[in-house]
Amino acid sequence: MKTANKIILVGGMLLSLLSCTRYVHDSERGLAVSLKEAVEDGVQSVHLYIFDSEGTLSLERDYSSPQSLGHDLINLKAGSYKIIAVTNMAGAFTQAGTASPENLLLMMKDASSSPSHAHYGSCDVTVGQKGISFASVKISRVFAELQL
Repeated sequence: MKTANKIILVGGMLLSLLSCTRYVHDSERGLAVSLKEAVEDGVQSVHLYIFDSEGTLSLERDYSSPQSLGHDLINLKAGSYKIIAVTNMAGAFTQAGTASPENLLLMMKDASSSPSHAHYGSCDVTVGQKGISFASVKISRVFAELQL
């Protein structure tokens, strides 16, 4: 009899734990962004630009790694957006012209001082009224590399 009571008690505890975590994200809404890396060299930092359908900058944010970007749920109004992700822009690189996606300019301060490659990518996404919208940005090198 004691064994049956223990099984029922343990089973009830497990079911109560499952019910607490089963629907955790149902009330959340926003945008989750990830990088689709098509490069062999590493990505250390990510700078994210999000422009609305009118081309106005809605959000600009820095992340210390692709993992920290992936853990962030960005709160945006429902609508269409263009996402631009730029990686490894610290140090030898600079950016300017964030008034619209067409005016975003990436520049290199000194070609000989870059220990890593910068990358960029963009994609369009629609954020819905409810739930989580997902965007995967395929990144490529900003500058080509010539090997002789």
